[in-house]
Amino acid sequence: MPERMIAAARIAEAMGQQIHEFKSHLPHMLKLGFPLPMDPDQELWHIDELLDWVAKQQELNIRLMQFLLTEN
Repeated sequence: MPERMIAAARIAEAMGQQIHEFKSHLPHMLKLGFPLPMDPDQELWHIDELLDWVAKQQELNIRLMQFLLTEN
């Protein structure tokens, strides 16, 4: 199966951002575990790695939400 790739501009579009916004937020997202691009010069990411990252973020958000709902 061929690797599915996505360019930075398309990721920005999917996030509702302009490419310059995505690039300015990228260092912060990388600190949160956002995947590194396959080739920084080409600004291409593996779609499967992005999907894994999103799923992990969702799991953390759900755990936090569940915890907060039980706090008084």
